[in-house]
Amino acid sequence: MEFVFYFAYGSNMLAERLQRRCRSAVVHGVAVADDYALAFSKIGQDDSGKATLVAAAGVRTHGVVFRISIDDLALLDRFEGRGRGYERWDDFSVRCASDGGKLCKAATYIASTPYLDDKLRPFDWYLDLVIHGARQHGLPPAHIEAITRTQAVIDPDPGRQQRLEALEILDLVSASGGMLSGTGPDRRRGP
Repeated sequence: MEFVFYFAYGSNMLAERLQRRCRSAVVHGVAVADDYALAFSKIGQDDSGKATLVAAAGVRTHGVVFRISIDDLALLDRFEGRGRGYERWDDFSVRCASDGGKLCKAATYIASTPYLDDKLRPFDWYLDLVIHGARQHGLPPAHIEAITRTQAVIDPDPGRQQRLEALEILDLVSASGGMLSGTGPDRRRGP
């Protein structure tokens, strides 16, 4: 089976979320994307802000590199909406801590310019996935703090399928002893 590296910097950093989408996903290690900033300005299909990377000289965004099968990469294209707002960059350069800080090439998803809106905010449950993924992998405290300062909005649809799936994953990880406690208000309640 052929594998590729995938750099996650948003909700897919949470291993349990990515593994539900891509069964072959295995953590390779933490990594850094130089000259890119994390933003929640990608227009989601639910009209909320989703994570993307934007070019920003001198800025570093931390994330996680996973090893996934080529077949699962095709599945991930569908989950991420490749061609509908996100484009997959197959030769994105990141510095992998597990490889001594060497540059490695990984696939990642970055929003196309027409699908960006700086006024958007992520839904609270989505931001929780990102925060928990960052904590799960021990990303630098300053990076996690920056993410936690992101203003989120409460999802106006408490029955939204994506919300319910996210909360189920967060509950499962929390029940299994994941590093998920103490991140803010209880997101399980509706607005």
